Amino acid sequence: MESIQKKPYEYYPNRKFPQQAVPTHLLEMSPLAKEILLPIFMRRYRETNFFLTTSGYPGTGKSFALLKMFEELQVEKKDFAKNFDVDEQVVFTGMDFIRQVRKTDPDKQPGKCILFDEIEIEANSKGWDKVGQQIALAVNTMRFKMNILGASLPRETDLLKGVRSLRNARLLTKDIDFSTNHIVAKYQYLDYNLGADTNLKYNRDPAKSLYPRVSTKSRDGKLFSLKINEIRVGKPSKLLIKKYKKKKVDYLNGFYDRQLDFFKKEERKRAGGLGFSEVYAYIKRNEKRLGVRGKIEPILLADQLQISKTQARDFAKAYEAKQEIKELNQIYDD
Repeated sequence: MESIQKKPYEYYPNRKFPQQAVPTHLLEMSPLAKEILLPIFMRRYRETNFFLTTSGYPGTGKSFALLKMFEELQVEKKDFAKNFDVDEQVVFTGMDFIRQVRKTDPDKQPGKCILFDEIEIEANSKGWDKVGQQIALAVNTMRFKMNILGASLPRETDLLKGVRSLRNARLLTKDIDFSTNHIVAKYQYLDYNLGADTNLKYNRDPAKSLYPRVSTKSRDGKLFSLKINEIRVGKPSKLLIKKYKKKKVDYLNGFYDRQLDFFKKEERKRAGGLGFSEVYAYIKRNEKRLGVRGKIEPILLADQLQISKTQARDFAKAYEAKQEIKELNQIYDD
C-alpha cells in the first residue's frame, strides 16, 4: 500500500487574508504561533516587507528567538521547504545587511529573511547614527524586495526614533527556561503615529504596542479574545544552531583579536597605562557592580578606573565579546 504524502501547503481562507497558499507546517502550529507568524508570512502576497527587533539582556535568547522564527517563515517558493541559510543570511555589519537586501530577488525569494546580529559592536565603531541610516535604507527604500528583516539590539532606544518607527513588531526577551529550552518573551505589534510633530498626541504617544490575541472559550462556552502577555519560543534546529554558533564565534573572535591588537598598540604608546589584561581581571572581579547580567556599563567602568568613556566602552565590548564566546560554546549543546 502506498503511503499518502502530506501536501507541503494548503490554501488558507481567512477574513484577514485572501485565499493564498500557506506552508502546512505553519497551519499545524498552535493558535498563538499562527497568530504571530501567519501575518508575517502573508506579507509576500501584499508585496511588502516586515521588520522586527529583539531586545533584552545578554543571554536571554534575542538572536535564537529570531533564528527560530526565520527558520519557520522562510521557505522555497514552489515546494515550501524550509531553506533559511545562516551562512548567507546572518550578518554583522550594516553594509552586509544592505547587500543581502539588495541582492534579494523578490520573484524567486519572497519572504527571504535577514538577521542583523551584534549591532552594538558595529555601532561602537561606526556610530549608531550611521548604522541606523543603513538599516533605514534597507528597510524603507527596498520594501518591494519583500524581505523579512530582524535586528538584535541591546536597547531599543539606541536606534534612531525614525528607524524604530519603521518596525512592524518587537520581541522583548526576558529569560531562557532551560528546563524546556524555551525563550520567555513578550511579543508586540507596533503601530506608529506618523502624523505631524505639531500633533500633541504624537509627542506624548508616538506608538501603540499591541499584544497578540487568541480566541478561546469560557467555562460557560462563550467565545472571547484572550490577550497574550507572554510567549515561549522554542529553540531552532540543532543544525541551524551549530552553523550559527560557528559563524558568530568566528566573528566575535575576529573582533576580539582586532580589539586586543589595538589595546596592545595603545599600551606601547603610553607606558605605565592600564592594559587589557588588568582591566579584564578588574571587570571579572567586579562584574556585578559594573553592570547587569554580563552587560558592562562603560560610564561606571570609566569612573572606577579613571579612564575616558571611549576607552571604557572599548574595554567593555571586548570583555563582553570574550564572555559571549564562552557562553556560545556552552549554551544549547544538548
